[in-house]
Amino acid sequence: MRRIDRTALGGAILGHPAHQCSAFFQGRAQRLRDSTFDLCDGALLPAVARLIGVEAPAPDAPLPSLAPPLPADWPVRDQGRIRGTCVAFSALAAVELGEVWQGIAPGARDYSEEHLYALMRGAYAPEDPDSIPGYADGATILLQAAASLNAAPIRNEADLPYVYDTADPAHVQPLRPDPAQDAAGHQPRPPRFVARLFATAQDKPLDGFTPALHLLLRHRVPPCIALPLFDENGYSVWTDGVGWDKGMVMEPEPWGRKTKIAGGHSICLVGYVADRTAPGGGWFRFRNSWGRRFAATAGLGGTGQAAAEAGYGYLSRRHVEDHCWELMFRSRPADCP
Repeated sequence: MRRIDRTALGGAILGHPAHQCSAFFQGRAQRLRDSTFDLCDGALLPAVARLIGVEAPAPDAPLPSLAPPLPADWPVRDQGRIRGTCVAFSALAAVELGEVWQGIAPGARDYSEEHLYALMRGAYAPEDPDSIPGYADGATILLQAAASLNAAPIRNEADLPYVYDTADPAHVQPLRPDPAQDAAGHQPRPPRFVARLFATAQDKPLDGFTPALHLLLRHRVPPCIALPLFDENGYSVWTDGVGWDKGMVMEPEPWGRKTKIAGGHSICLVGYVADRTAPGGGWFRFRNSWGRRFAATAGLGGTGQAAAEAGYGYLSRRHVEDHCWELMFRSRPADCP
């Protein structure tokens, strides 16, 4: 087992237990609610199908493995060892990959996480910082990312590079006006992203939850999810041997160890592996934002032993269904306002 080195996680120990974020809506209700979505009669699957413009399958339909190709020129990003910027990295991973999968761009662009993070911490900062646990130490939520992506084109990494050499986990790069780029940006049109917090167990519809994520991946819409980082006396399912070295993030241990929520982490889902031996019957493949430090010894076996590539990992279907507390994805252009 490996004790958590909190600096090694790049601030990703910070998170947002969703039930504590209800006050976030109060001051900026309209702008933020424009970037969220409602369930359909309490169900997630038909709501997601409507937003991406496809027919909803039956909730109990088989879920085959999905392995859409990833761009060859898309190296894994690294948020560094200090800053809590995982939401910006996962959100822009979804933007970059989605543009390739949906034919918007011939290859993966490299958008500026620094720019998106500054927008989240600026225009869409909570009026009450306590409404996001860990906010003073850099935490953000996917709803802020969706609202920011909908509000402005994101600059390229070359125009506003990411700052690694800072001791401030909540560092925000001052934004200098760039009228030409801010007017046109590098995206043909800011797409409409939507996010939803699952504030309580009752608010989170388990029926159809994994089928909804599977539907997004099947139609080449990469979703972002946020989950808790479980920690007990410095040990975590993300940073023990099999998690950190192999990329296999296991379930919290039922007898109490590694079950204390010590913050959260946001990732971009990129595939699904059907496996009857997995908890819940399958594995979600994800792209992390800890560079190739994460899953550094990947590629040494199948999903039961190791992730396929450094920088990527696997979460079981049960882990995602039990613990996901936020979801963000891009709706189809036809659904844009």
